[in-house]
Amino acid sequence: YLTMNILLVGDSWTADWTEQSKEFSGWPTLLSNQYNVTNLSKAGVSQYRICKQLEKENLENYDLIICSITSPNRLYSKYNLHKENNFHNECDLIFQDIESAIIEGNNSTELKTALNFFIEHWDKDYADFVHKLKVEWCYNKLTNYNTIYTSIINESKNFLPKEAKFLDGFEIFETYPGPINHLSEEGNTIFFKNLKELLKQSKYN
Repeated sequence: YLTMNILLVGDSWTADWTEQSKEFSGWPTLLSNQYNVTNLSKAGVSQYRICKQLEKENLENYDLIICSITSPNRLYSKYNLHKENNFHNECDLIFQDIESAIIEGNNSTELKTALNFFIEHWDKDYADFVHKLKVEWCYNKLTNYNTIYTSIINESKNFLPKEAKFLDGFEIFETYPGPINHLSEEGNTIFFKNLKELLKQSKYN
C-alpha cells in the first residue's frame, strides 16, 4: 500500500509545516515521505474552509482521505490577519488570536470590529450547533470514501457520528506539545505510528 494516494484536508493539525520550520518533520511530512499525499490543509481555517477544501478535489482520485475537525470557536471571515503569509493566508477568526494581535499592537478597525463581535454577540451554543452541521456536511460528503477523521481538540469527536473512524491526537498533544503540527518530534513520531497502525487495517490496503 505504499503507492496509496492520500488527501489531507484540515487546519494546522494536518498542514505541511515544512515552509515554517525544518527543525524536524511533522506527521503529515512523515506521511508524505511514504505515500503519495496531496495536502490542502491551511493553518487557522474554520470548518467551513475545510468543507471548501473537499470541494476542490475529485475525491475519486484518492484511496484514503484524512479530514481534520477544527475548533467550533473559529469563525469564518473574508478578512485575514496574515494575507502575506502563505501558511496562514486563509486563517479565520478565533477570539484568542484577535486578542493577541491587539495586545501586540494591531489596532485595525477590522480587528476591533471582530473583537467586539466576539465579546458582544458570539455564543458558544450557537457556534457548536453550526459547527456540528459543517462536520456532518463533511461526513456526508465522505461517506462513500475511506476516511479517517482526526483532531487535537478534545471536543472534536463529539461532533462526529460514533461510526466515524476517528484518530485522536488530543492526549499526544497534551503529553508532547511542540512547535510543528503542535507536537514535539516525539509526539509527531508517536501519532504517525498510530496512523500507520490504522492504515494496516485491510480497509486501507
